[in-house]
Amino acid sequence: DEDEGTGVLGELDYEYIGRRFSVSARTRYADRDFRQFGDTGGTRRSDQLALGLQLGSFGHLGLLLVNQELYDAEDTLTVNGNYSLRLGPGSLIVNAARLFEPDEELAVTVTYSLPLSGNRSLSTRFETTDRRTRGRAQFRQARGSTDLGLDYRIAGELGDDPRYVDARAGYQGRYGALNGDLEVQDGEVNGRLGVDGSLTLIDGRVAATRRIGRAFGLVELPGFPGVRVYLENREVGRTDDDGLLLIPGLRPYEVNRLRIELADLPLGAVVTRGEVETVPYDRAGIRIPFEVRLEARALARLVGPSGEPLPAGLQLADREGRMSALVGRDGLAEITGQPPEAGTDLLGRAGDVLYRCPIPGYDSQNLLADLGERRCIRD
Repeated sequence: DEDEGTGVLGELDYEYIGRRFSVSARTRYADRDFRQFGDTGGTRRSDQLALGLQLGSFGHLGLLLVNQELYDAEDTLTVNGNYSLRLGPGSLIVNAARLFEPDEELAVTVTYSLPLSGNRSLSTRFETTDRRTRGRAQFRQARGSTDLGLDYRIAGELGDDPRYVDARAGYQGRYGALNGDLEVQDGEVNGRLGVDGSLTLIDGRVAATRRIGRAFGLVELPGFPGVRVYLENREVGRTDDDGLLLIPGLRPYEVNRLRIELADLPLGAVVTRGEVETVPYDRAGIRIPFEVRLEARALARLVGPSGEPLPAGLQLADREGRMSALVGRDGLAEITGQPPEAGTDLLGRAGDVLYRCPIPGYDSQNLLADLGERRCIRD
């Protein structure tokens, strides 16, 4: 590569973080030949000093000073101060920025944000600079902890060069996304409407979804439709009628944590693995199987030859190991597994006594069949 070479970078940092006071300082020097990935170079020296002071119930005060010396442009020196305070149900933020070099310029903004219920918020902002003064009010509805659904904002401005209407709305669904913008400024009305999505091919299946990004995955829960799936604790969709869900936006070469909503599973579901960590390749898809199976269950009251309930805590199983039962109070037992159509015997030993309990066949589609009272034999 003709741009290959050797550069020099030197950096010195100091940081202190306390309960009420914090300070950080950094100075950095780089010669003309030094480059980082994505860096065009040009900065010879950079100095930064940040101070923070916690004022308890009176808020927080911060100060940031940045000095940059450039090779092929004028040096810059800026100072930024900010103050934040919890005020009533909302938050007040005051920010002032001063540019000293190469030209002098001052900008001040005052913002008050008020959170509302249901991922909604209301904010007002006043800003003034050497060139303009403007006020803005905005209402926003966010999606919250899910990637699906509608989010929008509606804002209006007054002052110098205002946008009288500034609105945006976006909807993300299972198969794509719809976005729209509307802006009214200087008597002109500008709007934009966009639709985006992706078609994927994975394991011989073609499916439509939102924009894929750099990697995607196919969740497999055969036989379990309508189950919510979460990526890093954000809801990303529900499985379809076949128990499948295509998830875009996975991070390649990183751990992506997914889990399913156990409350959406039927009563007879047995979860071996309800959380999965997956690391996909870049620009590739990956199958994401969860280990869930539907297991037939039934309730029965197991009693001995004379009608006495079997001992609580007694465990029984069939000879093939396909079925099991655990006896609770008053002989009430939960039976797990699918018996043959003709039924089977469950065996369990209490001390020197071996109990044999005939269990009839029952419908596996019945999530919790009631077998009534079953009389057991002592062998």
